[in-house]
Amino acid sequence: MRSGHQPRRARGRPVPPWSGGLESAPAMRTRESLISELEEAVEHGWSDQCSDLLRRITDLFFEFDEYHEEQIALYDDVFSRLIVNIETRALAELSERLAPVDHAPPGTVRQLAVNDEIIVAGPVLAQSNRLDEATLVVIAKTKSQAHLLAISARKRLNEPVTDVLLQRGDDGVAHSVTGNPGAAFSDQGFDALAQRADADVALAETIVRRPDVPLPVYCALLARATDVVRERLLATARSESHPEIRLAVHKASVDVADRTPPSRDYATALRNAVLAHSSGNLHECDVLGLVQARRFEDTVAAISVLSSVPVKVVDQAMCGDSVETLLILCKVAGFKWPTVREIIQTRLGRVRLSPEQLVDACNDFARLSNATAEKVVQFWRDRQTMAAS
Repeated sequence: MRSGHQPRRARGRPVPPWSGGLESAPAMRTRESLISELEEAVEHGWSDQCSDLLRRITDLFFEFDEYHEEQIALYDDVFSRLIVNIETRALAELSERLAPVDHAPPGTVRQLAVNDEIIVAGPVLAQSNRLDEATLVVIAKTKSQAHLLAISARKRLNEPVTDVLLQRGDDGVAHSVTGNPGAAFSDQGFDALAQRADADVALAETIVRRPDVPLPVYCALLARATDVVRERLLATARSESHPEIRLAVHKASVDVADRTPPSRDYATALRNAVLAHSSGNLHECDVLGLVQARRFEDTVAAISVLSSVPVKVVDQAMCGDSVETLLILCKVAGFKWPTVREIIQTRLGRVRLSPEQLVDACNDFARLSNATAEKVVQFWRDRQTMAAS
């Protein structure tokens, strides 16, 4: 209880009621005077006295909702001197109280965040908005897995932080940050997640539930999965309780369309492919001939028609770093491996795959069933239906 204190104030620019007994003075002392008063207890290492003083000052801090920056700096000076000699239990209490406060003293919050005891660091790491990105990155690079797990639960996490969490974090950290809807991942971060998911089915299921999962990552998870795991991922995607997968494919398709270079005009190539297909003159051998002749637009248009996927999606697959999306499109089109190999090796502006990489791609293509590929492509087709409705 705060007997003898003023009622909590919500407006105005208050003056903290500092006094010799820290209980009832009407004016704020200067910073030098207040710190001088505290130095004796700090110098002599009187832990009990410092703990009591810390609680009383914390109570005073919570008497008001707003402070001038110089007043917050004063509290910062006082707290930073006191917590040097404070027991863990009292520090944990301070961390719990300051963690959700928007105007908490930032220096104090940082001191608590770097504490080796997770009971002290955890609350501010998980909640405080007074920790900047650079501080979070340093802590994620140097502290324990428990610290990383606390960071992974923050409402908002930017890519530099999640990159470090995935580099250093254990499985618990990876699952936590992947399941955090407020976490943003770089392309490298998603790649790291996909690699982890090869041996972690639960993680793979969490990844495919994310609305921001890149389409190549989603396709890569399906291509590398065993039949049993692939069915689980597809079941997750089909579930009515998880419509975000369809939204993910929708978003990815929109992004693909937005990123397609305007210099490539597919109008003529697409018209020719449609006419050839309708007259029964567009087959796998025709596509192989287009590939070998280096007719890029005609090749993309032919794959688009034979797989019933928008031409801009095929364009992005033909210009991307990964080949998994192409494997799925080619499987739906009914191509054999020799044709698929030629298509992969002639992607626009991409280095040809090494023999080892080709073997891996061939194995992935062989494991990929027609039914699985068709289900994935159906997501893209559904996207067109949703966009038209």
